[in-house]
Amino acid sequence: MNATDLKPRFKRISKLLTEAFPNDEINIVDESRRHANHMHRIEKQGSAEAVEETHFLITIKSARFNGVSYINRQRMIHDLLRDEFNSGLHSLKLSLSAPKTA
Repeated sequence: MNATDLKPRFKRISKLLTEAFPNDEINIVDESRRHANHMHRIEKQGSAEAVEETHFLITIKSARFNGVSYINRQRMIHDLLRDEFNSGLHSLKLSLSAPKTA
């Protein structure tokens, strides 16, 4: 994460994931610019507004994922970010892994 990535949705997602996965490896990349050809809009007070920060790549390595199926790992993240999806987040690419054990 770097200072140029600190837009409002990025900050909220970062905070939620850091609180849910403290001390774990987390990387968040805003890929919205790569998807500009399908800008999303939301209705807000009677008018449609463009929504930025719509597509993210999230990588997390966490012991919390040990023994958890990949679909359930995805559900964990989608549940955490439900409010973001309801306010314009459109797509996540997720790479969710558990540390390898000997």
